[in-house]
Amino acid sequence: MDNWKYGQYIRNGLRHQKQHRLCQDSVFFAEDDNCVVAALCDGIGSLPESGLAAKIAAIATCMILQKCAGIDFRVHASNPNGMLKDLLEQVDSYVAAKFRERGIDRESGDSTLAFVYISKKFGYGFAASLGDSAVCLIQKNGNMCLTESNAHSESTATINMRTPWEYTKSDVFELNDDNFLGAVLSSDGMDGVLFAKNSIQVYKNTEFYFNAVQTDDFEKTIASKLDPMIEQYSDFLDDDISIAVLSRATEDIEFPEDPTWLCSCGARNTLDDTYCSVCGSDFMDVYRNVPFERFGGKTQFFMYANSRPEYERNVIKPQPAAKPAEQPRANPAEKPADRPFAKPRAVSSEPMSDKQWKNILTSAAQADGKVKQGTRVIKGVKGKPDEKVRWWQKRSLLVAGATTLAVSVTVVALHKRNGKLPDTNHK
Repeated sequence: MDNWKYGQYIRNGLRHQKQHRLCQDSVFFAEDDNCVVAALCDGIGSLPESGLAAKIAAIATCMILQKCAGIDFRVHASNPNGMLKDLLEQVDSYVAAKFRERGIDRESGDSTLAFVYISKKFGYGFAASLGDSAVCLIQKNGNMCLTESNAHSESTATINMRTPWEYTKSDVFELNDDNFLGAVLSSDGMDGVLFAKNSIQVYKNTEFYFNAVQTDDFEKTIASKLDPMIEQYSDFLDDDISIAVLSRATEDIEFPEDPTWLCSCGARNTLDDTYCSVCGSDFMDVYRNVPFERFGGKTQFFMYANSRPEYERNVIKPQPAAKPAEQPRANPAEKPADRPFAKPRAVSSEPMSDKQWKNILTSAAQADGKVKQGTRVIKGVKGKPDEKVRWWQKRSLLVAGATTLAVSVTVVALHKRNGKLPDTNHK
């Protein structure tokens, strides 16, 4: 039988210390012969009674899951929302009942929820995260984080909201294959240190916190790591911090390196870096054509690419610019009439037939691409096809002819006046 180890660390955030407010995070463990349960709740800072709501919810989650130890939740794996719905409704009802006993309005306190349930009886585990708290599952075949997604964009999902099970991330895993090693539960105060919101990535930093459970004093070990960090990054780590670790490992576990993106200059950068730390190239320019969604997201893609160096180099290899399409050249051997933009043939002295006129007009219309603009349909003679002729073309020809005639008459009249031409009317 596995020997489960667990430890917890809770620290009041600098922001709450300045406001003289207590920490609103809560952690609770429960273990018996049938199961092990770990629950972490992060109170909503804008509500005055959220610290109490978080404490009651963490205890209620462990109590309810312990009572359900005889139920195999894997039966509900195809519909996890059904089981989560029942659990979250019971936890919410328990918190509401305790608030009524104290004369407190239920709306004055709320929290997120993250928990891990280990069934010793059936040999499986069930984990879930509601809101911006996280459950980092530590596994031999790859760590995975359950945390808030973009599904609930207005604010953090909480226990007392409407249909909270729709915004809960969950996972069912087996214990008999020894793949599952344990879990690290965390409030969002460690976002960016242990995990990243909207991602499944578990940072390598989590290795220290997970292995700290093997030490004699878990809280002291964690404090020795966090205190200098909080002092150095006080603007970043100013929220309440709570960490809960549940482990079946018998020794320290080495975590894989964090995935990185390779720049075309050869430098490696963290996934949080928008620009290359060496040459300043934009990440979106280097990986503009990569379909991250096909891999399940950016993190999953780089976890895949980092383990395949040749594939990774090919992804960022500059692609040769596409050559412009070569325009077809006219063949000198072709007859001019076979080419739409060729010079017209010499005008014949013989009158053209109606069919010839139609072919010339149609070719001209197709050549300038305005077949349907500025045309009128003129009915042909009975028994002959209709012809499409531009009305302004006919008008232009008529105007040009009239102008030429007028000029000719005027020139002739002037010549007669100047005596350069004989007056045919003089007898």
